[in-house]
Amino acid sequence: MFMHDRLWNDHPDLAKSIVEKQQATDIIQTQPDVAATAVSEAKGDKLPKKIARKALDSKAPNYISDPAHITESTRLFVEQMQEICQIAE
Repeated sequence: MFMHDRLWNDHPDLAKSIVEKQQATDIIQTQPDVAATAVSEAKGDKLPKKIARKALDSKAPNYISDPAHITESTRLFVEQMQEICQIAE
């Protein structure tokens, strides 16, 4: 999840509330069956729960909530978004 600086600057209470409610990473790590069910239900027939759970159990994803731990990968992601003109700066 990314938050635009305008939201943080213009509506800090709302921004803080969103961050506090962001629990996906914790649920993925502590209740993977619950997370797999939620993802599967959101995608419907496109993603059965069994496949969602297999993806969560895979070593490929790395679910991290602390932004201090993802600054380098975030910088790379932003650069890629700039290269394909999704964002200007």
